[in-house]
Amino acid sequence: MKSRWYPDLKKGNLIIRIKRFIKNKSYHNQRVSIYKALYDESQRGFVIFQEYIPHEYEWRVVRIADSFFAHKKLKKGEKVSGSLIKEYGKPPFDLLDFVNEITDKHQLCSQSVDIFESDRGYLINEMQCIFGKSDRYQMLINGIPRRYVMIEGNWQFEEGDFNTNESYDLRLETASKLYIEGKL
Repeated sequence: MKSRWYPDLKKGNLIIRIKRFIKNKSYHNQRVSIYKALYDESQRGFVIFQEYIPHEYEWRVVRIADSFFAHKKLKKGEKVSGSLIKEYGKPPFDLLDFVNEITDKHQLCSQSVDIFESDRGYLINEMQCIFGKSDRYQMLINGIPRRYVMIEGNWQFEEGDFNTNESYDLRLETASKLYIEGKL
């Protein structure tokens, strides 16, 4: 299926839109600029094949600076992705170690990692630096929002609402700190 990078001809009154496009130079330039950017960003000419890993859930681990959050994303039918069904609880520390090692190695300070557990160990399904959330929190343990932080080589949990404003408050705090430290 080819991505659409041109105007949606089914949307709105086409004649009025064409007139506005012709008469209004700034609108014309804006639309052409948007369509060109979409066309240039299109991924074309390749396909990615991925091995199917049997699973009943996948872990969503989020790292924002020194804060780590984790929960299980559960299956709905045959799919986990997009089900929005979650199970909250205490994640295994070796899972947090795994994500910590990868994100440290690649200097990723705001990252979501979706992971399968398999007989080969932890396997990354996907990583995203732009990620959302459908609940107010990224992690609950015993019904309380929390995060994990590494203190002197040990995982410690802290109670609190660290994911306000869809986690953007924590992301902005992280970006500000990195900027002040000259790392951005």
